[in-house]
Amino acid sequence: MIDVYLLPGLDGTGSLFSPFVKAAPVWANTIVVPYDNDALRDYEQLALDVSRIIDAQREYILLGESFSGPVAILAARKGNENIRGLVLSASFAKDPHPFLSKLIPIRLIWKMKKYLPMRFGIRYFLAGSEATSKFINAAEFIIRSIPDETIVSRLDFVQKIDVSKTLGKLKTPVLYMLATKDRSVPSSSLETIKTIFPRVEVAEIDTSHFLLQNRPQEAWDAITRFIENGSP
Repeated sequence: MIDVYLLPGLDGTGSLFSPFVKAAPVWANTIVVPYDNDALRDYEQLALDVSRIIDAQREYILLGESFSGPVAILAARKGNENIRGLVLSASFAKDPHPFLSKLIPIRLIWKMKKYLPMRFGIRYFLAGSEATSKFINAAEFIIRSIPDETIVSRLDFVQKIDVSKTLGKLKTPVLYMLATKDRSVPSSSLETIKTIFPRVEVAEIDTSHFLLQNRPQEAWDAITRFIENGSP
């Protein structure tokens, strides 16, 4: 088996991986890596935490979802011959909305949530129309459980992150899974990654930002092909 370390999105809990974990193929030993939501840790600190968890004596894959793409990239730089690949799911190597970041302070963006029903925001920006009400309810519960300061800090880290140099130096095969209906991370983030790492393999999945949750089987099929094909 291959260990698959699942690094969560902005929520940091890893709880939203449930549909993806349930669909895991027999070759994958999924390991969800939650973050401490009571501690304000930047990308470098989170990557160090992840590196300490990895059993480098076993074959493994790092999967960074959305917010955690840069965490996975930074953690992959210390990988040995046992790292089989790096998977970026609807993610980025640097701020996916640089122009927005210059116009609107991040704290103001999060405060605006009170003017937008959270269920609507989750469905419109993250889950899409195909997500069930049960999943939307679960996502809302999880997001509301996270301290505002943690969310704001992570959004601030996103605006400042740039792991282009680290990504460009990686020897590890990289798979980018693109959600074609993503309203959170634009496709320009993939174009940026292609410029930095031309060898990146791309899997397009016709769904919204939560592609691992909406289309878990398609996502696993793409990862399986990626692993079987070896370095792109």
